[in-house]
Amino acid sequence: MSNTIELKIPAMPGIRNVVLREETLVSLNSSSADVRIETVYPLISPIPPPPPQVTSHCDGVRTWSFSGSHMTGSNGIVDIHLNKFLDCVPAVVDSVIYSNYIGSVPTFIATPESEEPVFVTCTIDTRVLQPPQGQAFLPQAMDITIRVRSWKHDGTPAPNVTFNWIAIARTATVTNF
Repeated sequence: MSNTIELKIPAMPGIRNVVLREETLVSLNSSSADVRIETVYPLISPIPPPPPQVTSHCDGVRTWSFSGSHMTGSNGIVDIHLNKFLDCVPAVVDSVIYSNYIGSVPTFIATPESEEPVFVTCTIDTRVLQPPQGQAFLPQAMDITIRVRSWKHDGTPAPNVTFNWIAIARTATVTNF
C-alpha cells in the first residue's frame, strides 16, 4: 500500500498554491501542545519544482486523557459520558488548580476484544455548557457523550462486545471577565 495521496486540482485563475493544514494534540507526561502544521504546495513552479514549504505553530495546552474498558449492550450500543469521569478530579488533585471541563471534541479510539470478527464505530455528541454568571470558558466547555456501536461482519449489531478505549481532549478553564 502506498503512503502517497494524489490530489487533482483543476486550474483556476489566480490560484497559485495548495495549502494542507493539520492539527493534533501532543502530550508527554503532564506537558501538552496543540500543534498546527501548514504545508504549502506551489501549483505554478519551475522544473524541477521546489520542495513544499512547511511551517509549524505550537501552543501549550492542558489536556484530559481518558481510558477504560466497556461492553456494548444486547443491542450492540453503549454510551460513554466523558464528563462524569471528571467529577472526582478536584478532590484528588492537591495544590494545583485544575478545571474539570472538556474544551474540545475528543480524539477517540476503541479496540474490540472478541473471538469473532467484529467492528466498533462511534459517534460523538457535544453540547455546549454555559459558564457561571460573570465568567467565561476558554475554550468553550462541552458536555461529551460518545456512542459506541459494535457490528458483525454482515452489518448487523454485535451484542455484548467488550472493548478498550482512549480519549484525549483539551481542557477548558473558567475565567472572569
